[in-house]
Amino acid sequence: MNRLLIAAAAAGFLLMGCKGHGSSSAAIPASLTNWTWEADTNAAQSPGSFGSLGVAATTNQPSGRSGTMGWKDSSGKLWIFSGSGGFSDMWVFDSSTLSWVWMSGTHISTSNAGVYGTQGTAAAANLPGARTSAATWTDAAGKFWMLGGYGTDANGLIGYMNDFWRYDTSSNQWTWMGGASGGGSSSGNYVYPAVNVAATSNIPNPRNSSAFWKDLNGNFWLFGGQAYLNNTGGLQNDLWEYIPANATWTLVGGSTTQNATGIYGTAATAASTNFPGARQQATTWTDTAGNFWLFGGSGYDSIGSVGYLNDLWKFSPTTQQWTWISGSNLINAVGVYGTNNVAAATNQPGARYGAQAWTDVSGNHWLFGGIGINSSGVQATMNDLWEFQASSNQWVWINGSYNGNLAGYYGTLHILSSSNMPGSRSDALTWTDATGNFWMFGGSGYDAASANGLLTDVWKFLP
Repeated sequence: MNRLLIAAAAAGFLLMGCKGHGSSSAAIPASLTNWTWEADTNAAQSPGSFGSLGVAATTNQPSGRSGTMGWKDSSGKLWIFSGSGGFSDMWVFDSSTLSWVWMSGTHISTSNAGVYGTQGTAAAANLPGARTSAATWTDAAGKFWMLGGYGTDANGLIGYMNDFWRYDTSSNQWTWMGGASGGGSSSGNYVYPAVNVAATSNIPNPRNSSAFWKDLNGNFWLFGGQAYLNNTGGLQNDLWEYIPANATWTLVGGSTTQNATGIYGTAATAASTNFPGARQQATTWTDTAGNFWLFGGSGYDSIGSVGYLNDLWKFSPTTQQWTWISGSNLINAVGVYGTNNVAAATNQPGARYGAQAWTDVSGNHWLFGGIGINSSGVQATMNDLWEFQASSNQWVWINGSYNGNLAGYYGTLHILSSSNMPGSRSDALTWTDATGNFWMFGGSGYDAASANGLLTDVWKFLP
């Protein structure tokens, strides 16, 4: 399948912001931004430069892409697979040398169907089909896992997937672990299992753009997403746990129908009846105590309206209860920025989906960009950076524009400057290095010339 078809298909359920600066540049605080452009081009729609398979080079770079799957290995290197605008290609990025290596897969756009092989058996020929926005985890042994996404199945057909894969960096091989090799209707009719009953035969229905976490015991968790349920597409809010040690999925809670309304309860009060509404492309973190955090996305509020969300939730894997922490229980809330670098109980990011996230060494959560509602109540692609302070449960606007649709200010490669700022974007890939610096790759948004498209730039932020 041509990689541009994936980009076009993904865009079918994403609402993009309008092109242009507006007055965005004047809305960036003058304080030091702490951003450095570290690698790859500052122009959107780059075709990439693959070089030789398995050989590092500073001239190598993936094609522009968003919704990319990513993992961090034990040495701190970032691994990426496919994405909207990508192929069925696997890459690794070394932040110490700022170089990419094309590790496996293809860069031929007509060869993106999945090669599944025998379930449970690794093979050099195995390869997931090209896709975007799958859920990803890393297990205790350092192996990478991937569930579903929107992409190409074994027959070359495009749709929502629920195939489950494992990748071993030592052998550079994929293993098909479960789920269907066909997407959409080819995956068959779906019957939900009983709640809280683990089984090796259980698996979530086909979906993409889910929220996901890993708990302190090394188990994987999956929430909601844009899904395919018995010939119907919609948003879900089901919660699942996967235990790698015994290869079982468990349906923990949520609705077994689509487009469920959120049940918010009382703010800051956990309850067994609380549950976020169905949504896709929410932003997630995990805190030092092992609690899961979920912010916003595109989905359903407390009265069943669908739109952009800015609600912040906390989930305890121990009690299996949700707590609505802050934000609105209604869609399309406007951002309240307050004073730059000053925390306040009234501050809140505007409703959005596809934002980027990190957690710092102090346990604070950070949020960047996404597509949503700016300070004027208008839809835009954002590049505002926020910190959620865990000690006070308050938001701080750090930098970036409160208007959105802003071109990137790249400056000079590897040089920190107060004028540097990534362009507005959504669906970028983020990670944290061993010293606590934040990194960001690609996404869909604005380049140095204000062109709106798929990006392949690499940025570093010093928190």
